[in-house]
Amino acid sequence: VARQIRAIGPEHCIMATDFGRYGLSTPVEGLRQFITCMLDLGLTPAQIRTMVKSNPERLLGLA
Repeated sequence: VARQIRAIGPEHCIMATDFGRYGLSTPVEGLRQFITCMLDLGLTPAQIRTMVKSNPERLLGLA
């Protein structure tokens, strides 16, 4: 996933998960795990913020 994000740029991605189903982590914990994994793979905090905050805001017309 990190390679694909780098290929098209974080400005074109939104990070989300499908956690919350029975037997999985909560949605918040699942997203936390995903973010940690992406940071471990070299994405920057600014890139993560773009994908979890800025891009969804823009898509929904909130920014």
